[in-house]
Amino acid sequence: SAQVLRHSARVLGNAMRTFRGKAQLEERVYVFKLDLEKGAYSVELPSESSSAAAPEIARAGQLGSGVSFKEVRVGGEVAKTPCLLTLHPRGVMPETKIALQNEAGDEVVVTFGTLLNDVSYAETH
Repeated sequence: SAQVLRHSARVLGNAMRTFRGKAQLEERVYVFKLDLEKGAYSVELPSESSSAAAPEIARAGQLGSGVSFKEVRVGGEVAKTPCLLTLHPRGVMPETKIALQNEAGDEVVVTFGTLLNDVSYAETH
């Protein structure tokens, strides 16, 4: 439903905003990982000690029922799965547009601007 689609967009947007803020506050890097095929995402804390160590999962989520990733663009380029968005302590990242869709063809595009709290939502039906 359109409501589930909007809710999925908000949850995803809030997670990104939260962890961009945490990266800045804690002065460490987080990686926002999108599995475009499974409609899942996670926020990972890369291991500082060894590249072989598994990253710590800070948060994991799933898009709502019937909601999927339509397209993700990072700095204008179409991303492939898994899409890894690095959240730096400086808070700056390339403009990222995440398009979600439901089975009825409704769409919400979540845009993360280059600056920390710049998040916007645009719906199409």
